[in-house]
Amino acid sequence: FTRFLTTLHLIISKSLLEESKTLVLPVLFRSLETPMVELQETVLKLVPEIVDLMDYSTLRHQLLPKVKSCCLETRLLKIRVASLICVAKVIDSSLLDRSLA
Repeated sequence: FTRFLTTLHLIISKSLLEESKTLVLPVLFRSLETPMVELQETVLKLVPEIVDLMDYSTLRHQLLPKVKSCCLETRLLKIRVASLICVAKVIDSSLLDRSLA
């Protein structure tokens, strides 16, 4: 499954935007809820790179709560750090900057 996530950019570039939103994003959101540490870490590193697929509402009501729970429910430092880095990159993205302006 992590191989799928590493090739996600190729999948997104070859598919339509709406297909990517309806097929790829739910998989990423569910991956943040899994107890598999490697999968969580991979998704947390990948999310800032595909933040362009998400609108402000999706970011605020779906992604950020899942990242927050991923950070708070683990005892592993690397997941907590990856979660905080993910949030920082998402907040720094141009999508959030445009929505808040």
